[in-house]
Amino acid sequence: MAKWLQVWNAWEVQLLVLGSFVLQVFLLSTGRRRRRSTTMFLRVCIWLAYLGADSVAVYALGFLSRQVDGGRSEGRHGHPLAFIWAPFLLIHLGGQDSITAYAIEDNNLWLRHLLNLVVQVALALYVFWKSTGTTWHDDVRLLVPGVLVFLSGFVKYLERTIALKHGKLRSLDSSSAVGSDGDWPEFSVQSQSSRTRRENIEAALMSVAGVRDIFGGRTIYQMNDYTRDAFKRYCNRRACTEQAFKLLEIELAIMYDDLYTKAAVLRTRTGIIARCISQISTGVALVLFFVVGSKQRYYNSADVAVTYLLFVGCICLEVWSTLVMIMVSPWTWDWSQARGYSWIASTSWWLLSSRVGWPEGRPLWSNCVGQYNFLSYLGEYRQHSGSCLWNCKQQLMMLVRRTVNFLGVGKGFLFPISKLLDTRFEMVEEEIKVSIAKVVREYSRGHSNVVLPTIFADVLPKIAEVFYKDFGSGIIWLHVFMEEHFANYAGSQDTATEALVRVCRQLSNYMMYLLVNKPEMLPVSGAAEASLKLFRYRVNGNAGSNVRDGGFLRRAKDVLRCHCHAGSNVRDGGGFLRRAKDVLQWPDLPRSQETAEQMRQLWVRLLLYAAGKSRPEINAAQLRPGGELLTFAWLLLAHNGLGDSGYTRLELMDASRQRQGGGGAYVFHLNHHDSLDPGQTLPDTDPEQALPDTTVDPHGRLAPLKTI
Repeated sequence: MAKWLQVWNAWEVQLLVLGSFVLQVFLLSTGRRRRRSTTMFLRVCIWLAYLGADSVAVYALGFLSRQVDGGRSEGRHGHPLAFIWAPFLLIHLGGQDSITAYAIEDNNLWLRHLLNLVVQVALALYVFWKSTGTTWHDDVRLLVPGVLVFLSGFVKYLERTIALKHGKLRSLDSSSAVGSDGDWPEFSVQSQSSRTRRENIEAALMSVAGVRDIFGGRTIYQMNDYTRDAFKRYCNRRACTEQAFKLLEIELAIMYDDLYTKAAVLRTRTGIIARCISQISTGVALVLFFVVGSKQRYYNSADVAVTYLLFVGCICLEVWSTLVMIMVSPWTWDWSQARGYSWIASTSWWLLSSRVGWPEGRPLWSNCVGQYNFLSYLGEYRQHSGSCLWNCKQQLMMLVRRTVNFLGVGKGFLFPISKLLDTRFEMVEEEIKVSIAKVVREYSRGHSNVVLPTIFADVLPKIAEVFYKDFGSGIIWLHVFMEEHFANYAGSQDTATEALVRVCRQLSNYMMYLLVNKPEMLPVSGAAEASLKLFRYRVNGNAGSNVRDGGFLRRAKDVLRCHCHAGSNVRDGGGFLRRAKDVLQWPDLPRSQETAEQMRQLWVRLLLYAAGKSRPEINAAQLRPGGELLTFAWLLLAHNGLGDSGYTRLELMDASRQRQGGGGAYVFHLNHHDSLDPGQTLPDTDPEQALPDTTVDPHGRLAPLKTI
């Protein structure tokens, strides 16, 4: 042990410097991949590397300030080349172009990074001065490379601080969409649905100013006329679904680069000049360090090798970063094309279309949706898939539950563990995208032609009332009701119906995933676990705890059936079920393709309602871990003037207009009796009170758009 400790003491400085460099290589290679990945392991590794890179560099810089002696001694404290290593640590603190902020909150801490910049630069100057105190008179040529590397490190660190400042949501507006150093040209883009890949990119560059405004918390009303026109032109109701989602992908990819990378800095004239200065300084420093090779016999050969590795590695990382962030950029391609620099435009487009950039066949986000089933919370959901990882997670979760049940302690940890192990991701069904675009198109046109089966009209008011009282509980109850309804579909329906059932289940599980894992994206208050526990208590409190007999879904349906009128007195189990018999029973919906279509339509409308109510800062935060389908829906609504950022707000039911005194589109269309006074308001969420009697129109129509 003592021998290993002695080796560590002898090589500690070199290992710290090399460790800092290795972390930078890892961040460069993985920083941009997280935009398309939902893998928890990758996110954790990037998070550890992001935090560790700064910590290791700062620690190494402080260690150097105590160890250097300015001489050429051969002891463990003699590191005369440390005055070159210190500026390299500044370069490492400047971070990689592909990841300046791990989370959206890091951008708000740019002032702290500015303070760190001052402190670390001062510390590097101290190391620089202390290291060269007795050597620069002997060989002034070795001092010049150190000064040049120090200049490069200062520029890199300053770039990161400015990029964090530009990434603040409050700093986002249309005027900063293309940088402040120059105007970008206008593009000629067709608005038809048959746009090519190039035209989609140009359309995204035209509308990104409005996208920045929306992410910055502004509404369409607050945009200037030019920005508003460009924002609404290319993703309106005339665009087909495929073109609309491709445009949204590109817009969100550009926003990701602006928020989490140095793209916003490197596309300005000042940023490009600073990058050129940094790279030229490092290259010249390497040449000068090589020229003074005749003096290198005075230095430890290991220190010389470490210095060369830092030089070559830094230059390679800089060249690759410049290639990816500047040349592989839609801004560079369109800017050079508009100014007639054909060779730059051709090179940029070739790189942009390659695997290094944005190839057309590869999505610019994860293209996945999270899935969580309520039965997973109960430990009753078992889906055997071909994924070995998923099966291992299910076995591990089963082991955890058995251990907790055996010991009788730790039940409070089951839900967090279930969120981690019972959550899976699936490729989003294309039919879901089509349905979202179709409903948004109907909303924007101001009408809907969706006709429900007559029997579904009896169910709709109850569903609306559940969601009106608590949106989170409504998701749980509709989710369970749908599972019970679709339980007997398997193997008894045609292919088209089975596809619809699969789409409905994916939407239902996705809304449950958002409720459980990302409730901040939904218009809910309180913790999801409270709603889950309450529902489980209302079911098992009346029928015991045995849910393995398949009766759980039937009991869940009973609770869903009588919730609106049964009140909150659930302690008297028998009384609770007896009260359910006194109210209007939920009819059994016909198991048909038409019913599945309407169930899909209902889930899509609920998803759009949640998207319209979501906050810009929350959607910006979701760009980091692979993106969310809800963010696409939110931005698509904004493009069409819908949602809280648009002209027309989305509400749950038309009756809420009377209470809020405003207008908007709605999910549930409920016509009231003529006896309802115009000034009468809907009751509060007192569970002992029922909503006024409501009916659906004679045709059983689901909420068409109405603007008041």
